[in-house]
Amino acid sequence: MSLAGIDRSEIEENEKRYGRGAFDAAKEVLNGRVDLSEEAFLKGDPASEIIEYMEANPRTHLVMGRRGYSPLRSLTLGNVSEKVVRHAAGPVTVVGE
Repeated sequence: MSLAGIDRSEIEENEKRYGRGAFDAAKEVLNGRVDLSEEAFLKGDPASEIIEYMEANPRTHLVMGRRGYSPLRSLTLGNVSEKVVRHAAGPVTVVGE
């Protein structure tokens, strides 16, 4: 099956490559300051997937970033961050840029 001339396997490979890049960048920033015992690549609605993952893994402490596009907007949590903080089954730490 293809979408706009792109094979599904190529899309999935790009998703994996993007996810691996995100994990590698996070590890580089954290630089051994925390023990990253598990990586989870989730697909779907971000807030819903994260909340479901945390419900299924109750000992998880989630650290997630938020974006601030302007001084005013940076004072508020993003839509995904806000939903996760409100509904997560475990501790969540939200960090800025």
